[in-house]
Amino acid sequence: KGASSAPSGTLVCSCHGVGEGDIVDAIGSGTRELGEICARTKAGTGCGSCRPEVAALLRRSVDQPGAAAPEAACV
Repeated sequence: KGASSAPSGTLVCSCHGVGEGDIVDAIGSGTRELGEICARTKAGTGCGSCRPEVAALLRRSVDQPGAAAPEAACV
């Protein structure tokens, strides 16, 4: 995400301006590990306070059939 990009949906990561829709899009495109989602969207790579919410979005997605379980933590 660029600094001028508006978050998609409800703001999840205020450090990098990442919205719930940005995270859901990353998950929908096949990103299934928490660390990969953080790297791809930048959510959870600032202060880290949004990591639990990013993880919760991922958990909700893996409850759907065919989704892989998260394996890595944001660092």
